[in-house]
Amino acid sequence: MAAPKAARKKKGNENITNDVPVDMRKMDSNIYGTSPKDYPLWVDVLFERLRLPFPISAIFLGILAYLVGLLISITISFQREYAGTLPVYIGAFGVTWVTAVLNYSSRTFHESYEELRPCFLINDKEYAKIIDRWFKLFSNHKLNLRGIFALALLAIGAVYFSMYYPNIIASLNINSLTQVFPPYWYFLENKWVKALIISVWGIVIAFPLGTAARLLIFNFFFLLRLRNLPVIPIPSMIKTRLQKISNLYIFIASTWFVGVGLFGVLLFDKLDFISVLALAVLSLLGTVTFLTPQFIYRQFLVQSHKVASQWVLYSFYSSLNIKLYEKPTTKIPTEIGSSLSKMDDLKGFIDVSKQNDIWVYDPTDFLILLLGQVVSFGSVYIENFIKALLP
Repeated sequence: MAAPKAARKKKGNENITNDVPVDMRKMDSNIYGTSPKDYPLWVDVLFERLRLPFPISAIFLGILAYLVGLLISITISFQREYAGTLPVYIGAFGVTWVTAVLNYSSRTFHESYEELRPCFLINDKEYAKIIDRWFKLFSNHKLNLRGIFALALLAIGAVYFSMYYPNIIASLNINSLTQVFPPYWYFLENKWVKALIISVWGIVIAFPLGTAARLLIFNFFFLLRLRNLPVIPIPSMIKTRLQKISNLYIFIASTWFVGVGLFGVLLFDKLDFISVLALAVLSLLGTVTFLTPQFIYRQFLVQSHKVASQWVLYSFYSSLNIKLYEKPTTKIPTEIGSSLSKMDDLKGFIDVSKQNDIWVYDPTDFLILLLGQVVSFGSVYIENFIKALLP
């Protein structure tokens, strides 16, 4: 599409005039495209060095975490008790689950936003600048380590008080809080080694969990930054291009709810105010991750239809030799619609820009959100349910 006169560069001036804040002369994936290799998470680095399919690499890390704890338990002849402890296996599954999701999401995220990029009416450099800034924040190892360190410190503190000052926890009178590990883990004999094993598990779990939580929080602000970008006036095309990234966010939110469910299994044996509050806080990140794209991407569709309507209206009056001058309400000049001078062109444009639905998710997608809440809050009863089924 040829750039309008108002958008052309003035002679001797490399800046675009303020009348049209976009430059549509070229879109090149070599400029705006990004690669996970340029923005790797620590998980991506590990998986790359293992040179295995990502599910196998994730399983390997889960097994490795299990074996580290087993080796420490052997030093005090505690390996049989260790092997019979359910939380150990839940922890190994959690490490496998979250690291696999992190690696898959990291790779798919770049592909999804590269597919979405032609829906934004900004030049490649401006788009690349926005994306590069946020992708660097996502993959910043120092920032990730800070989140991991904070979570690991919290885990070690919880282990210390539960092992050496159980009376403090008992004084809190949290009836729903279950004893995470079997009673023999709290016996005086070799208690410090047992505390070390649990602390190691806390540190190991902090790596994927801390990284995932931080990415979910940063992603919320990233989406807010995108919401004001000018979009093409073809809502149906935008919705099609949004499908891949929308499915990714649904997947990420769903996997987060599974992680919350694991916490419910480990920490609580019934629902009361404290357990509901704790699970609600953890579940909130998954809920926000699920809902935020729906509202941000809905804004894209609404804005796209608004621009399309303005273009068609302007073109309609132009065909009647009537110049329509309105106060600008979008970032895309209404005058561009003047190129659609024929009624046949108008009919085709109306068909392609017809607004059928302004919501990105289908109604059935919200069943996943509902199921996620059931998994999160119903997890506290899973252990009792399993025991009831076993003879």
